[in-house]
Amino acid sequence: MRSILRSPGWLLLLAIAGCGRPAQIGTSDEVLSAVDALYTAVASRRPELLEQSAATIETLHSSGKLADAPHRQLKTYIVEARAGKWDSAVRQLHEFIRGQRRAKS
Repeated sequence: MRSILRSPGWLLLLAIAGCGRPAQIGTSDEVLSAVDALYTAVASRRPELLEQSAATIETLHSSGKLADAPHRQLKTYIVEARAGKWDSAVRQLHEFIRGQRRAKS
């Protein structure tokens, strides 16, 4: 008997479940600025700026200004960039930013 985890239907369900909106970073100017700096660092492939951005993101998270879920997502892009996968990291970070909801005025 074939495992349900190996069936194409199950894989499709997993793919669809992963296609939701990214975790939201909120409207804090500090957090928005940090994410913008991270994008600049990754897009320009600047390791020194990447490390500064990573440190800022960690500080924002530890101070409670950046929630756990978006922090985890941002860390994955940082890890990708540190591994030299700049193109992948910038694409994923771009989609993360595009998925942010704008605050209603």
